[in-house]
Amino acid sequence: IFLKKIKSQLENLSRMHTHTISAAYENFLGANNLHRCIIKILEQKNLDKLINILCTDIKKILKCSALILLFSGRTKVLIDNPYFFNVKNEEIREIMKSAKLTKKNLTKLRNNTEKLYINTFINKSFPKICSEAVLSLCTYSKDDDNSILILGSSNKEFFNEKNKTDYLNILAKVISIQLNNHIMAYTND
Repeated sequence: IFLKKIKSQLENLSRMHTHTISAAYENFLGANNLHRCIIKILEQKNLDKLINILCTDIKKILKCSALILLFSGRTKVLIDNPYFFNVKNEEIREIMKSAKLTKKNLTKLRNNTEKLYINTFINKSFPKICSEAVLSLCTYSKDDDNSILILGSSNKEFFNEKNKTDYLNILAKVISIQLNNHIMAYTND
């Protein structure tokens, strides 16, 4: 009886140990991916390159199926990229209001397929998007310039509302800084 009890305790301890190691490894991978994204974003020297890196490398690092950037400002930004959209300021404000995005709460995860914002902007050649992360990029922008980055996934649980968003909040702030800097340089040219 004693040996069975010890064996059971050892198995429970082994399971907890495996779970802890797995969680630590996932945290390491998440932090590593965040660092890779930040470095790539900070390396970009102009608006075109920033948007291209978001749509290629950042999308790949974050394992997203789709990515779009919505921008509204005093000056219309003309970028030849199918993932960059000039929209009306009211449209961005409406998305921010319905997603409950604020200066402190920069990210909203959604997996209700009937109400995904990204589906109104992407064409039908994309895979079916089942979950999304909406990131406010307004933290460091001027009052007239608003932008939102929307990440989409074909996996319904990828951007689950129960997941933590700390890494996406950090990413939103970094992108906001770079986007604001490049928009200012773009409008001054």
